[in-house]
Amino acid sequence: MIAFVDNEIYTKLKTEITAAKVRKEYPEELSDFPCIVANFSNTTNPATIDTSGERHNFLSIQINIFSQSQLHQTEIQTIRGQIDAVLADFYKMNRTLDDPVSNIDPTITRWIMRYEGVISYNNEMYRR
Repeated sequence: MIAFVDNEIYTKLKTEITAAKVRKEYPEELSDFPCIVANFSNTTNPATIDTSGERHNFLSIQINIFSQSQLHQTEIQTIRGQIDAVLADFYKMNRTLDDPVSNIDPTITRWIMRYEGVISYNNEMYRR
């Protein structure tokens, strides 16, 4: 059975992150900054499949942070701290990526974070 926690985690991010808008898709308007875009991937852990089905899934969440502020480094640092409080501290996921990346529009700063974990069929999260 696939463990579905995407909406729960997305809602928690929206509730806890006060420094940016949380979205599931990329912004079309410049007025939407600062914002984060959360992308979820949920794949089977073949080592834990038994006769009753899937027991655990690999969960990966990629977060794209966008800022257009003159103080973008400070703004992004605040947002990163809020994201980490939810995904690493609350959900106990491992942060596997935390880096700036180039953006097509040089007036917009972009930062990517990725978190990974293993989730059981009854929605218990384990570090990977």
